[in-house]
Amino acid sequence: MQEIERSNDIDDSSGSKAWEYRQYIHWVPIPDYRLHVTIVVDAILQVNLSKGVEPLTKFSVYIPTRNRLDLLQFAVLSVIQQNYSDWELIVSDNDSEDDVAGYIQSLNDHRIKYYRTDHFVSVTENWNNALSHTTGEYVTLLGDDDCLMPDYFSALTPLIEQFHQPDVIHTDGYLFLYPGIVMERTQNGMLLTGYNSFFNPTKSYLLERKEALTLVRNSLQLKIDFLYNLQLFCVRREFVQSLAAKGKFFQSPFPDYYVLVMLFLKATTILIYQQPMVVVGISPKSIGYLLFNKREQEGVSQLNNLGEYQSSRLADKMFPGNYEIANRLIAMDVFQQNYDEELRSVGIEVDYGAFRRAQIRFNYERYYLDRLLPQENFHAARTHMTQLERFWYDMWLMPTFVLLRQFSPRIRGGLIRRFRKLIGHRVDYGYKRWSVVDFKNILEVAQQMPSRHIEQV
Repeated sequence: MQEIERSNDIDDSSGSKAWEYRQYIHWVPIPDYRLHVTIVVDAILQVNLSKGVEPLTKFSVYIPTRNRLDLLQFAVLSVIQQNYSDWELIVSDNDSEDDVAGYIQSLNDHRIKYYRTDHFVSVTENWNNALSHTTGEYVTLLGDDDCLMPDYFSALTPLIEQFHQPDVIHTDGYLFLYPGIVMERTQNGMLLTGYNSFFNPTKSYLLERKEALTLVRNSLQLKIDFLYNLQLFCVRREFVQSLAAKGKFFQSPFPDYYVLVMLFLKATTILIYQQPMVVVGISPKSIGYLLFNKREQEGVSQLNNLGEYQSSRLADKMFPGNYEIANRLIAMDVFQQNYDEELRSVGIEVDYGAFRRAQIRFNYERYYLDRLLPQENFHAARTHMTQLERFWYDMWLMPTFVLLRQFSPRIRGGLIRRFRKLIGHRVDYGYKRWSVVDFKNILEVAQQMPSRHIEQV
């Protein structure tokens, strides 16, 4: 490791405060992509050199990981390269075959702490394990295939002070699809900008209680108004601890879905800062890759926890079909059990019928439109339908999908999106645009894309 001397151009106006500036050069192997990247890591130990912002808040970033060291390195480096010093990084290794421990040790940074499970545990357990080791005032989960924008901490610090330590901070982000994720575009990556049109992107503000309850109500009715990416949320530790009476912070097979609905129900102050502070990655190793390519069922093995939440309570409410819809139902059922009295007091409860209808529509779409559902599976699912349901969906949904299939793929895509929105089958997150990009990895996105800042009002 080579250390470069501190530059004489650094402003020493802080008086007695010791300004230290070091640059470390790391040679980072990326075996799966057959390249080596030289990363210059700026570790500012005392202050934010570019903006003069003192580290008033300690942040904890926790990264659960398993067998994705080639991607994890980008996530870790995005934290090391922050222009803010008071942070810690927790890496919780879920029994990986990769030498994650060796990589973390090679970084030689006391702020980065490594923990490893002694066997392959569920994604929910590993997320709880990672969170349990954090000590910062604010905690942020980062996927091992995600990245923070370079000024994540320095942008949030003044907001935390200005809005008097809100329980939750929600930011915007970029969504980066590695080359090859979308079948028809194999040579280039794709970048989505403009998440979550539910929130106002023109100012930073505290979410009103009625708006938060609208998000809770719609989530329990499978009407999804925003992306359930926990990476876009920074949460105050004291608030996390206040929820301990209901059990562990993460619950259900979809722990982020459960937690985010809980945050909107329970948080007293939710700050909305709709600027891109995170890059969410979808790589060939991500569950998102399976979703984009209509291979959802293969993601069950990655979660490793579906069996934990099978119960007689849901036996008569489950319906064969999409595992993502099933897991959302399980997450909302667990949430309903934990907060039943509070939910009923504001007239909110799980709409089990909405989940059933979504599964039926999914089966019809996959069979008649995508031609991806085997005939025996489709007919097996139909045995769970009532006679009236079979008549109703055969009368209008089957011919609709058969008709849509006659259009060219490009025209069909736009028609299907409008149709799904009309019938409530799929979520419309309000994306602004997709762009084809030349970025080869997610760290390039974080380093080169702007994190636009709005005036703090």
